[in-house]
Amino acid sequence: MSNSFDDYPLLKLVSSLNTSGENILDKIENTTYNDVLRLRMEAAERGIEMTPSEVVDLIQLLKAAGS
Repeated sequence: MSNSFDDYPLLKLVSSLNTSGENILDKIENTTYNDVLRLRMEAAERGIEMTPSEVVDLIQLLKAAGS
Protein backbone atom coordinates (compact mmCIF):
# COMPACT_ATOMS: atom_id res chain seq x y z
CA MET A 1 0.00 0.00 0.00
CA SER A 2 1.31 3.43 -0.95
CA ASN A 3 1.35 6.36 1.46
CA SER A 4 1.47 9.25 -1.01
CA PHE A 5 -0.74 12.33 -0.98
CA ASP A 6 -2.42 10.91 -4.08
CA ASP A 7 -4.02 8.31 -1.81
CA TYR A 8 -5.53 11.06 0.38
CA PRO A 9 -7.37 13.62 -1.79
CA LEU A 10 -8.35 15.82 1.18
CA LEU A 11 -4.75 16.12 2.36
CA LYS A 12 -3.68 16.85 -1.21
CA LEU A 13 -6.30 19.61 -1.43
CA VAL A 14 -5.28 21.22 1.88
CA SER A 15 -1.61 20.99 0.94
CA SER A 16 -2.21 22.64 -2.41
CA LEU A 17 -4.30 25.41 -0.83
CA ASN A 18 -1.63 26.10 1.77
CA THR A 19 1.24 26.10 -0.72
CA SER A 20 -0.64 28.30 -3.18
CA GLY A 21 -0.61 31.13 -0.65
CA GLU A 22 -4.22 30.82 0.48
CA ASN A 23 -4.57 30.39 4.21
CA ILE A 24 -7.40 27.91 4.56
CA LEU A 25 -7.52 28.13 8.36
CA ASP A 26 -8.07 31.91 8.28
CA LYS A 27 -10.82 31.47 5.72
CA ILE A 28 -12.48 28.79 7.82
CA GLU A 29 -12.35 30.96 10.94
CA ASN A 30 -14.04 33.78 9.02
CA THR A 31 -16.79 31.63 7.51
CA THR A 32 -20.27 32.88 8.35
CA TYR A 33 -23.60 31.09 8.18
CA ASN A 34 -24.35 33.05 4.99
CA ASP A 35 -21.14 31.59 3.52
CA VAL A 36 -22.36 28.10 4.47
CA LEU A 37 -25.65 28.73 2.68
CA ARG A 38 -23.82 30.08 -0.39
CA LEU A 39 -21.55 27.03 -0.47
CA ARG A 40 -24.61 24.79 -0.15
CA MET A 41 -26.23 26.54 -3.12
CA GLU A 42 -23.04 26.24 -5.19
CA ALA A 43 -22.89 22.52 -4.42
CA ALA A 44 -26.56 22.13 -5.41
CA GLU A 45 -25.82 23.80 -8.75
CA ARG A 46 -23.29 21.01 -9.33
CA GLY A 47 -25.83 18.33 -8.37
CA ILE A 48 -24.61 17.77 -4.79
CA GLU A 49 -27.41 18.04 -2.26
CA MET A 50 -26.21 18.91 1.24
CA THR A 51 -27.75 20.26 4.39
CA PRO A 52 -26.15 23.30 6.05
CA SER A 53 -25.01 20.95 8.81
CA GLU A 54 -23.21 18.74 6.29
CA VAL A 55 -21.45 21.80 4.86
CA VAL A 56 -20.32 22.78 8.36
CA ASP A 57 -19.08 19.21 8.95
CA LEU A 58 -16.99 19.37 5.77
CA ILE A 59 -15.59 22.75 6.77
CA GLN A 60 -14.61 21.29 10.15
CA LEU A 61 -12.95 18.38 8.36
CA LEU A 62 -10.91 20.82 6.27
CA LYS A 63 -10.00 22.68 9.45
CA ALA A 64 -8.77 19.49 11.10
CA ALA A 65 -6.80 18.53 8.00
CA GLY A 66 -5.24 21.97 7.78
CA SER A 67 -4.21 22.06 11.43
